[in-house]
Amino acid sequence: MFLRATMQLNLFEYKSRTASSTTNNLLTLPTRNLNYLAANTLIAKKLRETADGMQSEINSKLNSPIMEQRQTQRRAFMAEAIVATGKRLQTIQGYLYKLADAWDDGTVPPILGKIRTKKALESLLGITGLSRLEKEYCPKEIYASWKEHKELLTDLTKIGITSAELTIEAIDALLEFNLEPPEPPTILKIQGLQRKLIGKVIFDYFPSPPPVARRVVEKAQIQPGETVLEPHGGSGELCDAVLEFCPDALLEVVEIDFDLQNLLILKGYNLVGSDCLKLTGSYNKIVANPPFTKGADCLHVRHLYEQCLAPKGRLVSIMSPAWLKNNRNPYKDFRNWFELMNGKYEHLPEGSFKTSKRYTGVSTILITLDKY
Repeated sequence: MFLRATMQLNLFEYKSRTASSTTNNLLTLPTRNLNYLAANTLIAKKLRETADGMQSEINSKLNSPIMEQRQTQRRAFMAEAIVATGKRLQTIQGYLYKLADAWDDGTVPPILGKIRTKKALESLLGITGLSRLEKEYCPKEIYASWKEHKELLTDLTKIGITSAELTIEAIDALLEFNLEPPEPPTILKIQGLQRKLIGKVIFDYFPSPPPVARRVVEKAQIQPGETVLEPHGGSGELCDAVLEFCPDALLEVVEIDFDLQNLLILKGYNLVGSDCLKLTGSYNKIVANPPFTKGADCLHVRHLYEQCLAPKGRLVSIMSPAWLKNNRNPYKDFRNWFELMNGKYEHLPEGSFKTSKRYTGVSTILITLDKY
C-alpha cells in the first residue's frame, strides 16, 4: 500500500514537472519570436526614418534655385550636377526603404544584415557606381578596388563585407530588390530639356518674355471655348500665357524643332504640326512670334491670316518693324496688304526681348489683324 502510494506520488511529481517544463517551453519560444520580431521592427523603423529624413535634401537638389535663374552654359552644367546628386540620393533612399521592408518581412539577406545606416549603404553603392543609377557594374573593378585601395574600404569591413567576393554577393542581393530608377517628375524632365537647349543653335528662336507674352494674349481677347493656334510654339511661353489668361481655350501648337516639340508635349500642349506654312485651318484666334530674318515674319503672318484664321477671327503677332519703312520686298508688299486689311500695330517698349531666354536687343512691334 505504502509502495503504491509512493509510486503514485512520484508519478504525479513527474507529470507536474513535465507539464511545467512544456509550459515553460511554450512560453519561451513565442517570447523569443516576439523579441526577434520587435528587433526587426525597430531596425526597419530606423531605416525608414533615415530614408524619410533624406527627403528635404532630395527636394533641395531636384528643385535648386539655380534652375530658376536665367540659364547660361555654366549654370546649366551646375544644375545638371545638382540634379545628379539628387537622383543619387533618391537611389539611396529607395534602397533604405527596400531594406526596411525586408526587415519587416523577415526576408533581409544575411549579407545585408549589417547595413543599417545611410553611410554603410553609400559605401557599398559607391564602389560600383550604382549610386549613379547604373544597374550594370563590373566585377573586375571591384576586385581591383579591393586589391589596390583596400585601405579605403574600411566602412565595408565594419559591416562584415571583407572581400571582393562578399562585395559582389552584397551588390547582387541589393539588385534582387529590383529598385527602379525614380521616374523624374514632369517638371524635372522639362527643366532637363530646357537645359539641353542652352547653347543649341535654333534659327530665329527668341522666346517671348512673360510681359510680352501677356500683352499678346491680352490683345487677342481669347474667350472660353475658342480655338487658338500658336504657330511657332518654341518653349511654350505664348502657350503658357494663353492658358493662364483663358484656361478653357482650345489651344493647338506648331513647332519645327524636334527638342522644342518634345518640350511642348511634356508641357501637355497639343502639337498638330511642324511647319505652319503648310498648315491650313479655321482658328478663332492666332497668337504668334514668327522668325524675322529676311522678312520671314511678313510671309508667316500673311499665310496665317489667309489660310488659318476663321472669319471674325483675330490674329496678334510680334513682328519686326522693318516693313513699316523698308521699300524692298517682301516688306513693301506686306505694308500695302496690311493697310488693305485695316491692320493695327503698336511699338513694344525698347529692349522688350532683353529678358528673353535668348537675349536680343532687336526692336519689336505688335500687330493686330481682324478678319471680317
